[in-house]
Amino acid sequence: MRKKKKMIQKKKDYVQAHYDKIGSNYDSKVNLVFLGLDRIYRKKAINKLNLKEGDTVLELGCGTGVNFEYIMKKIGPKGKIIGVDISLSMLEVAKKRKEKKKWNNIELIQQDITKLKLNQKVDAIFTMFVMSLVKGYKDAVRIASTYLKKGGSFVMLDGKEPKGYGKMFFPIAKYVGRKFSNVDRDFKKELWIVLMKSLNNVDMTEHALGMVFIAKAIKS
Repeated sequence: MRKKKKMIQKKKDYVQAHYDKIGSNYDSKVNLVFLGLDRIYRKKAINKLNLKEGDTVLELGCGTGVNFEYIMKKIGPKGKIIGVDISLSMLEVAKKRKEKKKWNNIELIQQDITKLKLNQKVDAIFTMFVMSLVKGYKDAVRIASTYLKKGGSFVMLDGKEPKGYGKMFFPIAKYVGRKFSNVDRDFKKELWIVLMKSLNNVDMTEHALGMVFIAKAIKS
C-alpha cells in the first residue's frame, strides 16, 4: 500500500512539473497537435452539461482556461466557473485569459483534484482529457461528485482504447499524445464506469473511431 502511494505521488509530481514547464506554450501546442479538432469535442461535451444562465460550473483540471469561453456563453455574467488545476503555471495563463476577457465570475484554485476541497455546491462538473492522466481518478470523481447538486450533470471527455477500425489508428494517437503531454495516459481505464459508481443515469457516446468518449452522469 505504501509503495503504491509513493508511485501515485511520483506521477503527480511528474505531471505537475511537466505542465508547469509547458504552461505558457500549452495553447499553441494544442492547436498544433489537434489541428483545431479538439474544439468540436469541447463544444459537444459542454453542450451535454445543459447549462443555463446563472449556473455554477466546476472544471477539474481546467489548465489554461481554454474551455472557459464555451462555458461562459452558457452561464453568462450571473454564473460562475470554479477552475481547479494542480499546475500553477497553467493557472497563471488562465488568470491572464480571465483578466483579458474581464471575466469577474471565475475563481481559480490550485489543488490536487484527488483531494478536492470546496466551500460550495455546484450545478455542473466538467473535465476534459484529465482523468486518463490521474492515478487517483476514482477519488477525484467520487469527491467532486459530493459537491454536485441534485439533478446536476457531470460530463467527462477523455480518450479510450478503441475497437474495430479504430485499433489501426490508436498507436498513432497514443504516440501523438505522448509527444504532446510527455506523460503516458492510461486509456485502458473505463473511466465512465467510475461515473456510474458515483452517480446515476450515465450515458456514453464514442467519437473519433472509438478513441474518444463523452460520458454524462446526472446526480439523483
